[in-house]
Amino acid sequence: MKTFKRNLLLGYGISLLLLTVSSVASYVSIRNLLSSAELVTHTNQVIDELNTLMLALKDGEAGQRGYLL
Repeated sequence: MKTFKRNLLLGYGISLLLLTVSSVASYVSIRNLLSSAELVTHTNQVIDELNTLMLALKDGEAGQRGYLL
């Protein structure tokens, strides 16, 4: 009976260890995913602002060309 109890405790210990390792790995993965999502959002904002700037420059260039003509 003592061997059964020892094996049972060993099994629970291993299960808890695997659960803890899995939880930590999931937490790290989710943190990395959130960080990457923030970087993608920032990149998209920069691209949108650059597109707006390019449109303003093109409008200015067209206006200048029209004035010179």
